[in-house]
Amino acid sequence: MNYSSRRILFLDLEKEKFDIKSYEELHPFIGGVALGLRLAEIHYDYHPLIFAIGPLNGFYPFVTKTCIIDCKGSPEIVYIGGSLSHRLKFAGFDALVIHGKSLTPRFISINGKEVRFLSNPEEFKGAGLPGKCSRISFQDGVFLLDDHFSVPNNFLEEAFTRRGLAGLAVSSGVSVPLESFSRYEKLYRDILSREDTLNILPSNKPSCIGCSLGCESSATGETGGNILLRCLVACESASAIYSDLGIVFSCLDALGYDYSHEDIERIPGVVEDLLSSLEDLSRKEST
Repeated sequence: MNYSSRRILFLDLEKEKFDIKSYEELHPFIGGVALGLRLAEIHYDYHPLIFAIGPLNGFYPFVTKTCIIDCKGSPEIVYIGGSLSHRLKFAGFDALVIHGKSLTPRFISINGKEVRFLSNPEEFKGAGLPGKCSRISFQDGVFLLDDHFSVPNNFLEEAFTRRGLAGLAVSSGVSVPLESFSRYEKLYRDILSREDTLNILPSNKPSCIGCSLGCESSATGETGGNILLRCLVACESASAIYSDLGIVFSCLDALGYDYSHEDIERIPGVVEDLLSSLEDLSRKEST
């Protein structure tokens, strides 16, 4: 596994084509909102829809979100729970970049290196690996992930409809090696033992993958929040854990990432610079 690069899946809805690229120059952006905003900056002219995850997704407890960025001028950013971050990680991707517009509604099924553009809803329902698939589909007037999870302000409805995107399915099936399993296992147990520091109460709602609490708030997604958390991409409720630079550094190091404390400390400034750059691009476009 090459931890110095980021593996990105690009989908062109208009041409119904896809491409997979790796970028070592994206390494400093860690993941999540920083990675997504840098991709938005690079591909701004295409006004892409971006799904970005972080290096801890799929490995550690309470790192349950996917960052979604809709570039339509100034970027809109939301964070969704469910299983999508896990599926993207174990499909082998750090981000998914969608651009173009389909002339007729299309469903997309992603399974490793195989990407299918589908027009039949029934075919889409049967797409994906049983028990290993995360699916965004239209139900009762809204787009839901895993039949339960959504994001605020009709974000998915607007972003998907504007591009002629009727549904998205991502299947996992890639093995990701660990640098040090013993260190990873110890960290995992330590973080799991801090469940009582989460500022949520357990419920009987469906849980995000990597969390067993099934809280009342997970179904509606999140906006804003701590920038480091949003780069990882952890649940806002776990801020007491993943705002701790020592814990974050140890988690990254156990997985084989070579980030320094300084790399982690500078990430809020990196995100602020990216947001400023994208605002400049939006202003130039509108004049």
